[in-house]
Amino acid sequence: MQKTILVAEDRDTSRELICTVLNAAGYAVIEACDGREAIARALAKQADLVILDLYMPHTDGFGVLRRLRAEERYTGVPIIALTASAMAGDCERAIASGFTAYISKPVKMADLRRAIGGWLAEAPGPLAQTNAHLMQDKLTNTAIDRVKGARQAEAPIKGARQGE
Repeated sequence: MQKTILVAEDRDTSRELICTVLNAAGYAVIEACDGREAIARALAKQADLVILDLYMPHTDGFGVLRRLRAEERYTGVPIIALTASAMAGDCERAIASGFTAYISKPVKMADLRRAIGGWLAEAPGPLAQTNAHLMQDKLTNTAIDRVKGARQAEAPIKGARQGE
């Protein structure tokens, strides 16, 4: 059965990259762009694993964690803290707050996928392992190119509007 992962990240580029890699690895992905949306989506559809940016608008990752852990169905679900803030004590604070693990950005996608497989107690088959190694750079570069392409496509439109 396909596992579902909720990814809550307010930075579009980071969220899109993580979701693209997870989709390519065979996971169903639920996306949220802020803490309030993360709570609503987690309550609407059960996730097998949750990845939360610690510092998001409306409700930060710690608030989302508290709300989800209050739900009986989320007490045993791995909830992973994700942040660019790698200050001393952040990891300890996240773990002490109830996060299963802490990942600092920039995230190495191959490491994230291996870790997720471990948290979900999955053992990828030989084909999945081979594809993971062969496709990692291609997936990452494709996702980055898609995001860059979308931004570049928007730039001429913005420039044209400014020139009118």
